[in-house]
Amino acid sequence: MGLAEQWHDLCNCDKKVLSAKEKSEKGFERFLAAHCWLWCRPKNADMFASRFGMCVDYVRGKPLWTWIERIANLAAKKIVWNIDKVAEIHAVASDGVDFKLWERQHAKFPINSKAMSQKFKSCGAKHIVAMSVHGSKCVVIEGPFRGGKHDLDMFGESGLMQIPIEKNKICIADQGFQSKVARERECFALPDCMDEPELLNYKSRARL
Repeated sequence: MGLAEQWHDLCNCDKKVLSAKEKSEKGFERFLAAHCWLWCRPKNADMFASRFGMCVDYVRGKPLWTWIERIANLAAKKIVWNIDKVAEIHAVASDGVDFKLWERQHAKFPINSKAMSQKFKSCGAKHIVAMSVHGSKCVVIEGPFRGGKHDLDMFGESGLMQIPIEKNKICIADQGFQSKVARERECFALPDCMDEPELLNYKSRARL
């Protein structure tokens, strides 16, 4: 969802989230500042405020988080999970997504290697995400799993493996989903240098 659409929804919300003063140019600048903070998480409040030409008090604490909460509340209106329509999708693209976490103390060892994310080289968690190839919508999000868990294992434990097997569907994925089980290999369309250029480009775009 674009910034213009979000601003339009905030200004025309049935609950009248924004006051007349907040719908002004200054209110729009604070809306953009909240998005900037969500995107890059600036640590220096003075530099962050100078970028938008506003007071430091408006880019931290309650004034900032008020706008962030308003943006978050749009999710219920814009994000619709069509879980019941998974069977209608002929192809999905799936991948594991890593998130950083504070490292928890292990009972015996100084480091818990099973909780380490290979992407961040630190403690993390993973989610498995499946996106529709033929429509701009998310089909399934499952997790969290421990950071050291393999993508294929997450795919199996989440129950997503049964969808291609039972419904004769296909999942476009990267090499991290390679399996030694023949029935599981049939579920995935992995990168293959022997593919036709059109098919190779199609699968590459789906993974992106």
